Amino acid sequence: MLNEVGRYKDTKAYLPRVKEQLLSMRKMVEDILYLNHCARDMSIRRTDVGQVLAERLQSYQVAVADRGIHVEAPADLELPADTDEAMASRILDNLLSNAVRYTPEGGRIRIELREEGQERGILIENFGVTIPEGLMPHIFEPFVTGSHQADSAGLHSHGLGLYIASYYAKKLDARLEVRNGEDSVVTLLMFPAGRELQ
Repeated sequence: MLNEVGRYKDTKAYLPRVKEQLLSMRKMVEDILYLNHCARDMSIRRTDVGQVLAERLQSYQVAVADRGIHVEAPADLELPADTDEAMASRILDNLLSNAVRYTPEGGRIRIELREEGQERGILIENFGVTIPEGLMPHIFEPFVTGSHQADSAGLHSHGLGLYIASYYAKKLDARLEVRNGEDSVVTLLMFPAGRELQ
């Protein structure tokens, strides 16, 4: 490519693809390295998980707008839980990334806050896509991807997002579930509520 030989001489076409692949590989390495770092430095404290969600949502506003995705979320996202903020942020980032990446253009994502018994959490449902049933038993395994996992640009994921989210959820004693709806993927992340709020 540097010597502009053969089909790779069209550097304007190929360099952006190379950059995208390099960024993807860098993120994969960072994610793997961060797994042990986070587990070692875990700090459980009262955290507004809703505020963490709002911050992560904000980081996806450009992608959501570019793809014409409609996001339905409560106006008040307050959701206190006892958890590690950095790990919770990583989990939510992976879940939102999947929802935005695989929702068809012009599609819809619905976000709800949930309280069930001694748990508080977040439901994310993205419409217009489902996970193949044969893949469902393996979605939390590393490097598992399916044919449905090409985004709108045709790029495939490295298959670590749900594995990492599941790893962090276990460390936090949180419950992470992913299932298919009628024409959607439903993700539920529930944190132990901890002590009663005053």
